[in-house]
Amino acid sequence: GLFEIGIRDSKTGLMMNRTWTRDEIAGGMAWLKRMNARGDDIYIRPAGDQHGLVLVDDIKSDQIERMKRDGLTPAAVIETSPGNFQAWVKVADTLSPDVRKEIAREIARQYGGDPASADGVHYGRLAADACLQTLDQLL
Repeated sequence: GLFEIGIRDSKTGLMMNRTWTRDEIAGGMAWLKRMNARGDDIYIRPAGDQHGLVLVDDIKSDQIERMKRDGLTPAAVIETSPGNFQAWVKVADTLSPDVRKEIAREIARQYGGDPASADGVHYGRLAADACLQTLDQLL
């Protein structure tokens, strides 16, 4: 139940990283929204190496539907811009980050995602309005 939150400063490009629990994120939601409103990008990823989630970025809704038909239902889907999505896909918890990275890249290749952003440790966008729902899906 731990997540790394990354906040990229819009002026400097520097990333501030912090590990939060779900409850800390819920309590800090107003602050995260303020940071986002001032132009900073808010990111999230599961903390630690043994979470079993991979990120597939820049994927379209029709490809997400194809993933589901193929039995690869994402744990969470976030719309990062109109018609563009990130999908978190659950794999085995025991896989190393390097193996998860290869799996994420293969999923990206098969379903039209960005292989350069596909990873087992990559940050995904944190959509503030759907934040708690997303966290619950990832848990």
